[in-house]
Amino acid sequence: MTIHKKIFISDWEKILENNIPIYNFLPSSLQSKLKDLILIFLDDKRFFGCDGLEITDEIRITISAQACLLIINRKGKTYPLLSSILIYPDSINKKVERIENQFVVTDMRRSWLGDSNARKGQIRISWKHAQLGALNWKDGQNLVLHEFAHQLDQEDSCADGVPILNCLNPQHAYMTWNKIITDEYKRLQSSVENNMVTVIDEYGATDLAEFFAVATEVFFEKPIPMKLNHSKLYKILSDFYGLDPAEWSYFSQ
Repeated sequence: MTIHKKIFISDWEKILENNIPIYNFLPSSLQSKLKDLILIFLDDKRFFGCDGLEITDEIRITISAQACLLIINRKGKTYPLLSSILIYPDSINKKVERIENQFVVTDMRRSWLGDSNARKGQIRISWKHAQLGALNWKDGQNLVLHEFAHQLDQEDSCADGVPILNCLNPQHAYMTWNKIITDEYKRLQSSVENNMVTVIDEYGATDLAEFFAVATEVFFEKPIPMKLNHSKLYKILSDFYGLDPAEWSYFSQ
C-alpha cells in the first residue's frame, strides 16, 4: 500500500504532534515545508517490515519526518541513493556460524540498532529505538538522525565524515570543513581518553564518519550546549543543514 496523497491528512499530523514533540515548536513555515517534503519522501522510498513487523502509517510518518528534517533546507533530491528503508521491531541481529566438534553451530552473536548502506540503497532501523529517539529530543541521541546523516555522508561514495557541500566556493568550504571536523574529532578523542565529560557522545570518537553522524544528533538535540562549547562545529553544521536549532523555542522551555 502506498501512503502518498496530494495532501497531508490530519491523522498524519497527529502522529507528528504525538511522536515528535519538537514538531510542535517548529516555526510554522518549517512545519509546512516538512509536511510537503515528507509527501515527496514517502512517494519515492519504500518501507519494508522485518522480523514480523507490519509497516503502519505511524512508522512511515515518524521515521520520514526525522529524515526529512535533516534535508528540509538543503538543495537537491531527497536522499538520491536511498530506495529502501528496512524497519525491525527491536535490535537487528546477525547469525554467526562456527564449527564446534565438527558440527556447524549458529549463534546470535551480534546485534545493533541500525545502519546505512548507500551502495545498496538502503537503511535499516530499529522501530523501538526510532520511537525513543523521537520522543526524547534533548538527550543528544537519535537513531534516525544518525543513520540518515550517514546516508548524506555516503552520497559521494565515501563514508569519511565529509558530505557533499552545497556552496559557491567548494575548495574553501571543503578545506574549512576538513579542518574543523578533524580538530573537533581529535578533541573528542582526547576527552574520551582522559575520561572527560563531553557534549558529543564518545561513540563519535570511533572514526570521522561516526563523528559526523553523532555531531548531527547533538546539533539537532543539544544545539545550545554545542553552540556554547563547539561554536565552529555548530557553525559549519548550521551552514550545511541550513538551520539554527538553538533558536527554536523548544530548547528554551
